[in-house]
Amino acid sequence: MPWISSTSSLMEAQEFGEMVEHVDEVDFTLNGLKSGQPVRIRRASLLSLLSISATAPQRRLLRTHGYKLVL
Repeated sequence: MPWISSTSSLMEAQEFGEMVEHVDEVDFTLNGLKSGQPVRIRRASLLSLLSISATAPQRRLLRTHGYKLVL
């Protein structure tokens, strides 16, 4: 894994993976909110985005990746 240095701990690698997972999920969710998507997809995407951004640490993580969440 080129993005993890040889001195990284297992915990750091796991946290990085979880962070990437959340960012990918937000990207997928935002794609589901685009116009032209069926209403049920847009509704599910909105609920997913609200769930993802439910806690302050998750919102902080997303802000560090350039997402601006106004709740």
